[in-house]
Parts: sequence; structure tokens; C-alpha cells
Amino acid sequence: MELIFTVFITISYVLTPGASGATSLFNVVDYGAVGDGKTDDSAAFSKAWKATCNAPSRNPILIIPATKIFLLKPVTFSGPCKPTSIHVLMSGNIVAPNSKMAWKGFHINRWLAFTHVNGLTIIGSGTINGRGAAWWSQPCLHKVPKALTFYSCNGLVLKGIRHINSQRNHITISNCKDVTFSNLHISAPKTSPNTDGIDISGSSNVQILNSFIGTGDDCIAISSGSSHINITGIACGPGHGISPIIIDQYYCPSRVNCKNETSGIRISDVSYRSIIGTSTTDKVIDLSCDQNVGCTNIQFNYVYITSTVPGKKAYAFSFNAHGNYTHTRPVVKGLQA
Repeated sequence: MELIFTVFITISYVLTPGASGATSLFNVVDYGAVGDGKTDDSAAFSKAWKATCNAPSRNPILIIPATKIFLLKPVTFSGPCKPTSIHVLMSGNIVAPNSKMAWKGFHINRWLAFTHVNGLTIIGSGTINGRGAAWWSQPCLHKVPKALTFYSCNGLVLKGIRHINSQRNHITISNCKDVTFSNLHISAPKTSPNTDGIDISGSSNVQILNSFIGTGDDCIAISSGSSHINITGIACGPGHGISPIIIDQYYCPSRVNCKNETSGIRISDVSYRSIIGTSTTDKVIDLSCDQNVGCTNIQFNYVYITSTVPGKKAYAFSFNAHGNYTHTRPVVKGLQA
């Protein structure tokens, strides 16, 4: 099944005179960016960001103009910034270098990163292209960059951007609070390894809304230290789907010398609502909770998952998980009240 949709975004800013509400515009072209897809525009973007981050106005806007393609080597856009909020209007496109050699002298773990920037809003119709094919045969994950990373960015908004062909994860959210992502389109070939759509770790109050994610790995993965995560209106596939409906505190991907963990982190207040999908395996719900701590208040409501294999019956597994289920198939018989 092919999913096709169009997102129309109307963006308007009111430039209010006066020092109290003044808005300053910072166009990357004015700082030397060429936008021909061949020239390295990294230095120009860094200069434009520095000017935006240190702007005296409350609401500076960094402009990435339409009809241009900006080639960027690894760049980190660092804070804290003087303004309480910063907008990035991304109408143009950003591409990564074609060669791995472009990372020589840079941190190999990331390509584009925003760190310690509060009140950041990135909005527009532009595309971020990681050109990840050169990296997909790389066996060591720690030597492959993540495409777009947000670290310690509170009050973060990302809307309308298209992300394609990341080297590794498309978007990583780490140590952030009050995050809203919406109307995103994230895609990579289903054969591309480790190209997660969105990875969340150590973050709270995160909303992922009304987006399409089709990659070669997890659509959305939630790691330790995260709480109050709301994922709504997501079209997911191809890829591995969404991690959870799996809670696995015995995770051992190698399947070799796996430990029987007895001190997992406490997992509670997880709700799965209005989820309809298919699974390539017959175990479509897996709640493998720590044998001492367990999982509490796990809720299922209107969850329907079937096997992609004709005639194969799907089933749910639950160990030391506590909660309730209604209107759910397969039934989660092991879920204790």
C-alpha cells in the first residue's frame, strides 16, 4: 500500500516595530552561503547562527531560503542564546557530503546538531538529505553519524520538514523537555540499516504528531530516562515499526550469552491507544518486564494487530506486567490487574 499525502504550510511573521518585540532576520546567503549544492556552506551557516544566537531582539529568525541546496559538513549550532526564542525558517534544502572523508577532523557521531538551545522552532517545507548510502555498509554503529541531533533543547518545535536517507538515525532527541514534532515526512529505503526515524532518550513531555515515517529500522524508538511521550497520528512503514509495542527488559540483540536481568528500570504509566497494524512475527505484543520491579499501569485500548502471514495466528506475551486492556486483539492474557 502506498501512502501519499500533501502538507500545506502557511507561515506568517509579523514584524513589530519597537525594541520590546522587534524581530531580526538573518539570511544565510547574507553570510556567504552559496546554495549550489557543491560549495561548502558550513562556515556561512555557522556565522549566521552565531549572529542569530547573539541577537539583541527577542524573536530572531534564521532564514534558509527556497530554491537553493546548501551543502553542509558536520555543524553544531550551540547555545545558550541571548533571545528567549529562535525561529529557523527552512524553505531551502540541506544536503550532506557524498564522501565519508568530509568527517575527517569532526565528531564522527553526528552531522547536524543543536545543543543547549531553548525556545527553538524549526519550520518550513525544506528537505534534509543525509546521503546515507555511503554509510549503510558500515558495520560499526558508533562510527556512523546521526543526521539531526537535539541535545538539551527545551521548548523545541519541529514542523513540516522532510528528512530523507540519513546516515544513521534521522532525528535524535536527547535530554530535552517540552518537545513538539509535527507534519514531518521521514523516509529511507527499507533496506537501509539503522536509519531510525526518531530516537528519544532522557527526555520528557515529547509529542510526535501527524507524521509519516518509513525507514529501514524503527519508526520511533524510546530509550531510558524518558517520560510523558505522546505519539499520535503516525503512518509508519516500511521499517521495524514502533519500539514499544515491545517492552523488553531482557533485550539482547546478539542472542548470545544473554543475562537474566533482575534490576531493570521501573516502567509505568504506558498507554497504547487506537493502534492498527500488522507484524511479520506472530508475537505481536511483548511485555517482558523485570522479574523484581515489573511494569505497572500498562494500558491497552483499541489495539488491533494481525500477522502478515496468511493463516498465522498472532499472540501476546506478558511477564510481570500489570495493567488493563479493552478492545484489544490479540488479548493480553498475562497482563495482571
